[in-house]
Parts: sequence; C-alpha cells; structure tokens
Amino acid sequence: MLKRRIYALYKGEQNLADGTLAEIAKKTGKTESYLRWMTYPSYQKRKTSGTLQVVYIGEEKA
Repeated sequence: MLKRRIYALYKGEQNLADGTLAEIAKKTGKTESYLRWMTYPSYQKRKTSGTLQVVYIGEEKA
C-alpha cells in the first residue's frame, strides 16, 4: 500500500496550499526541489518571520 506524504505551505500564518510536494508545486509555481529544500534544517535556520515555510502534516494511504 502506497503512502503519500502530506505537507502544507505557509506564508506567516496564512496557509497557501497543502498536499504532496508535487501538488503544492503545481498550485504555486514553485519547483518541487525548492519545496523539498524548505523542509531541511538548513532552510529552517535561514528563514525569517513572514517567509515561506513547508510543514509536514503526515501520511495518507493512496
């Protein structure tokens, strides 16, 4: 059984999109690799308040 990792893209407190990274990329025009980088600790250290942030929500069965 396949599991899909679900994320949410936020700008500050505002939820811009949610779904898999591929779905968020399609909705926002950002690349999937850029969104994946936003989940890494190196991005978390660099971000400031009000910037984009990708948050892992969980997995769902496909």
